[in-house]
Order: sequence, then structure tokens, then C-alpha cells
Amino acid sequence: MAKTGYNHRQFIRLFSGAVGLTPKVYSRVQRFQKALTSCQFCSRQRRSGALDSRVQGARLPLFDPFDI
Repeated sequence: MAKTGYNHRQFIRLFSGAVGLTPKVYSRVQRFQKALTSCQFCSRQRRSGALDSRVQGARLPLFDPFDI
């Protein structure tokens, strides 16, 4: 946030006002949507036999950068 010139609270307030969600909630929504998309992709690939189901979990991030 140093690059933006805003402190932590200002950034969250501005982000929430513009997006309608806090950065943490926005990140979680984005991660959930990516997981859904990945599941749908993997489901199609599994039906065609093109993708091993063990690969599916390797594509998703295991952390939320806003939790740090």
C-alpha cells in the first residue's frame, strides 16, 4: 500500500467504497470463483479423460494475501 500513498485504513475505506466489499472479502470471492471455474474445467476434462483429478487442487492458491 506504500505505492498508493494511502495508509491501511484509508485503503480499505476507499476500496470498500469503490468495490462494495472489503479487500479481504473481495479476495475470498475471487478465490471461490476461481475454484468454481477450475472445478468446472476439471469436470469437463475428467469426462473426456484428459485430466487426472489430482491435478485440480494444485492449481488453487492455498493462502489469502490479505490474511497475512
